Amino acid sequence: MTIIDASPYEQIRVRIPPLYCPLQTSVHPDADKLARRSIEWMTRLGFCDEDTQRSRIVGTQSHQWISRLAPHGTGDGLQIASDWVYCGFTLDDALFDLGPTNRKPDEVVPIVLRLLHVADHPETDPGADPFMRALQDLSLRIRAVASPTVVRRWADGNAEWFLAATGMAGYRAHGSAPTLAEYTTSGPRDRGAKASMALIETAEGTCLPTSLMEQRTVRAATQAAYLLVTIGNDLYSFRRESTVGIPVSNIVGVLMREHGSTPNQAAIEAVQLHDRVMVCYLALRERLERRAVPELRTYLTQLDHYVRGNHEWSHSVPRYHDEFGGTGAPDAPVWADAPSVPQLEAPSIPAIAWWWGCVSS
Repeated sequence: MTIIDASPYEQIRVRIPPLYCPLQTSVHPDADKLARRSIEWMTRLGFCDEDTQRSRIVGTQSHQWISRLAPHGTGDGLQIASDWVYCGFTLDDALFDLGPTNRKPDEVVPIVLRLLHVADHPETDPGADPFMRALQDLSLRIRAVASPTVVRRWADGNAEWFLAATGMAGYRAHGSAPTLAEYTTSGPRDRGAKASMALIETAEGTCLPTSLMEQRTVRAATQAAYLLVTIGNDLYSFRRESTVGIPVSNIVGVLMREHGSTPNQAAIEAVQLHDRVMVCYLALRERLERRAVPELRTYLTQLDHYVRGNHEWSHSVPRYHDEFGGTGAPDAPVWADAPSVPQLEAPSIPAIAWWWGCVSS
């Protein structure tokens, strides 16, 4: 698989209102070392043979992303997480977004099945394909440092990501887009949320027991954090995605299509949904933390870092602001002091409305 530039589309700029995100943030001190090692790893696998492709890979600043999400990461686990993110963005471009298969789900399916098999069974001969070799290497390395539970979360998270991304290729093939209700379930999966959290656990050497992870309120808080990450990521990446002609899976594009909104109005509506979910997440977090065991407290902090760290990275990363002729972004995002909407009750979206019920149950 090779990355090709998409045909030019209209670049749509939107004004993004400040997000309400009163969560703690931190950055790992070894971010630059992670970058050097990850780029060396990508080069050995053959991803950086062309200058344009190398520039795009470097421009993802994936080490900065994982350094914000896992500021307490150490050793091999942290490096594995950084390598996976660099590879993941490259795969996203090659297979799902910019490559020749981005509107051909029938061609995507056999590719992702091969990738998933080698992730599940790294004993498989990967052949010469660099993505197969990368997934094999990552699978072997994560199995050496993470618990079997986290390994399974990572493998299943990749499966969720590939399934949702293939579904988005199907929407593009038919000239359609998910509804807002569908977006709330497919969007976080299309962003690899579950796999990302497994990599945070890998990087920081933790593992929330399944008995806790599957508790109703923990699942609600987790899913709320995933949606917050997805909305924040989409707001900042919309200009890029409109430029390359793939805005159908972006919440701004979804709201424009569903509500007939202008781009700026859709961005306001997206921020309002974000802030309602944020208030719910904070209430869920407070409820859980009252009687949380240490493992759960650590996990909740990791969710905080996932949300806030992703927002900060998305705000300024060259991938979203410079790659296709943009002019960059401010050095630091502006945060709202209060939610943008007074309505704090559950939205009329069944897939997520149950989260609010966990606050008072």
